[in-house]
Amino acid sequence: MLRYFLRYSNIKIIAILFVLFLQFAHATITAPTLIAIHDSDENAFVQGFEVIKDDKLLMATGLYGKSFIGVFDLATQRYTIKDTLPAEFFGEGATVTPYGIWQLTWRENTAFLRSLQDLRPIHTKHYDTEGWGLAYDDANDRLYMSDGTSKLQIRNAQTFELISTLPVRYHGKDIKFINELEFANGFIYANIWQTNFIIKIDPKNGNISQIYDVSNLLGTHLNQRVQQNIDVLNGIAHIKNDRFYITGKFYPVIFEVELP
Repeated sequence: MLRYFLRYSNIKIIAILFVLFLQFAHATITAPTLIAIHDSDENAFVQGFEVIKDDKLLMATGLYGKSFIGVFDLATQRYTIKDTLPAEFFGEGATVTPYGIWQLTWRENTAFLRSLQDLRPIHTKHYDTEGWGLAYDDANDRLYMSDGTSKLQIRNAQTFELISTLPVRYHGKDIKFINELEFANGFIYANIWQTNFIIKIDPKNGNISQIYDVSNLLGTHLNQRVQQNIDVLNGIAHIKNDRFYITGKFYPVIFEVELP
């Protein structure tokens, strides 16, 4: 775990992450079960990641002047559709809804609603916080949005209006840096920024019911050169049941795993 702290110089971030690791020190942590490894786009700074259908994945990326959103074909490793954000926008999380594809931006306070057919922007919505991760709860027709804090925003999936917030806690302690999101099996799955943890959140109360650590998977299947070139884990896409695709920023691969 020490290597996480050595990579980042921001004292506040290090302090918060240190507290996080102390909170998880005595937790029951589960490792994902590997099913398969697929090639991915190693140039993609992944911020949003979701299965559209079959082997087609929605992939939304970040960085100023380089942000795009596309449909990535897992079989061919090519994008079938792709749209680029204006250079002044830093792309963030994205999710598919019946009304279109919502895509966040980091500090530009702008959400794009895009066409399901060709990804073109239909209209935009303003929000007041940073934008990090986004997930759609189809059973309740609402969005969950993260902004780097310990609270998830619950929004109307059609209008993007804020409904309420959901504090995320582990044994009564707030958990910050919640990043990319996925809603599956009645739970919210989330990456924690700057870690290899995936947490499973109960949307009824915000409590974390399960913690997964992907560290061994990365250490076993990514060589040292690749590990030096990648950024953080940041991508969870539900396939069915307990099967998921997981990836990260500049990852050359997508792992197909079970999160029991």
